[in-house]
Amino acid sequence: MKTYSYSSVFAPKLTSYVAYKKSLGLNFETAARKLFGFDQYCIAQAVSIPMLTKELTDSWTAPRANECRRTQTGRCQLLRGFAKYLIIDG
Repeated sequence: MKTYSYSSVFAPKLTSYVAYKKSLGLNFETAARKLFGFDQYCIAQAVSIPMLTKELTDSWTAPRANECRRTQTGRCQLLRGFAKYLIIDG
Protein backbone atom coordinates (compact mmCIF):
# COMPACT_ATOMS: atom_id res chain seq x y z
CA MET A 1 0.00 0.00 0.00
CA LYS A 2 1.38 3.37 -1.03
CA THR A 3 1.84 6.06 1.58
CA TYR A 4 1.22 9.64 0.50
CA SER A 5 3.18 12.53 1.93
CA TYR A 6 0.76 15.40 2.36
CA SER A 7 2.30 18.87 2.50
CA SER A 8 -0.47 21.50 2.47
CA VAL A 9 -1.80 23.28 5.56
CA PHE A 10 -4.14 20.30 5.94
CA ALA A 11 -1.24 17.79 6.01
CA PRO A 12 -1.43 16.82 9.71
CA LYS A 13 -5.21 16.38 9.58
CA LEU A 14 -5.13 14.50 6.27
CA THR A 15 -2.47 12.15 7.63
CA SER A 16 -4.41 11.47 10.82
CA TYR A 17 -7.68 11.04 8.87
CA VAL A 18 -6.15 8.41 6.59
CA ALA A 19 -4.59 6.64 9.59
CA TYR A 20 -7.96 6.69 11.37
CA LYS A 21 -9.78 5.16 8.41
CA LYS A 22 -7.09 2.48 8.02
CA SER A 23 -7.30 1.69 11.74
CA LEU A 24 -10.97 0.87 11.18
CA GLY A 25 -9.86 -1.78 8.71
CA LEU A 26 -10.98 0.10 5.63
CA ASN A 27 -9.17 -0.14 2.32
CA PHE A 28 -8.53 3.57 1.96
CA GLU A 29 -5.92 3.48 -0.83
CA THR A 30 -8.02 5.19 -3.50
CA ALA A 31 -9.36 7.77 -1.06
CA ALA A 32 -5.83 8.52 0.19
CA ARG A 33 -4.76 9.13 -3.42
CA LYS A 34 -7.72 11.44 -4.03
CA LEU A 35 -6.99 13.30 -0.80
CA PHE A 36 -3.43 13.74 -2.07
CA GLY A 37 -4.99 15.45 -5.08
CA PHE A 38 -6.91 17.72 -2.72
CA ASP A 39 -3.68 18.40 -0.82
CA GLN A 40 -1.92 19.40 -4.05
CA TYR A 41 -4.90 21.54 -5.05
CA CYS A 42 -4.66 23.42 -1.73
CA ILE A 43 -0.98 24.08 -2.39
CA ALA A 44 -1.72 25.34 -5.90
CA GLN A 45 -4.45 27.62 -4.55
CA ALA A 46 -2.08 28.93 -1.85
CA VAL A 47 -4.44 27.97 0.98
CA SER A 48 -2.75 29.22 4.16
CA ILE A 49 -5.41 28.63 6.81
CA PRO A 50 -6.51 25.03 7.52
CA MET A 51 -10.21 25.72 7.13
CA LEU A 52 -12.61 24.24 4.59
CA THR A 53 -14.31 27.32 3.22
CA LYS A 54 -17.29 27.23 0.89
CA GLU A 55 -15.16 28.65 -1.90
CA LEU A 56 -12.46 26.00 -1.46
CA THR A 57 -14.87 23.08 -1.31
CA ASP A 58 -16.98 24.40 -4.19
CA SER A 59 -13.95 24.89 -6.42
CA TRP A 60 -12.45 21.44 -5.70
CA THR A 61 -15.75 19.62 -6.08
CA ALA A 62 -16.90 21.53 -9.18
CA PRO A 63 -17.58 19.39 -12.27
CA ARG A 64 -14.55 18.94 -14.50
CA ALA A 65 -14.45 18.66 -18.27
CA ASN A 66 -15.55 15.24 -19.58
CA GLU A 67 -16.18 13.96 -16.06
CA CYS A 68 -19.16 11.79 -15.20
CA ARG A 69 -21.45 12.85 -12.37
CA ARG A 70 -20.43 9.84 -10.24
CA THR A 71 -16.78 10.93 -10.20
CA GLN A 72 -17.74 14.40 -9.00
CA THR A 73 -20.08 12.90 -6.40
CA GLY A 74 -17.23 10.74 -5.13
CA ARG A 75 -15.07 13.84 -4.61
CA CYS A 76 -17.93 15.50 -2.73
CA GLN A 77 -18.44 12.47 -0.50
CA LEU A 78 -14.73 12.19 0.21
CA LEU A 79 -14.47 15.84 1.23
CA ARG A 80 -17.64 15.52 3.30
CA GLY A 81 -16.08 12.64 5.24
CA PHE A 82 -12.94 14.67 5.82
CA ALA A 83 -15.01 17.66 6.99
CA LYS A 84 -16.88 15.45 9.47
CA TYR A 85 -13.55 14.16 10.75
CA LEU A 86 -12.31 17.74 11.23
CA ILE A 87 -15.39 18.50 13.34
CA ILE A 88 -14.96 15.39 15.47
CA ASP A 89 -11.19 15.78 15.83
CA GLY A 90 -11.45 19.46 16.70
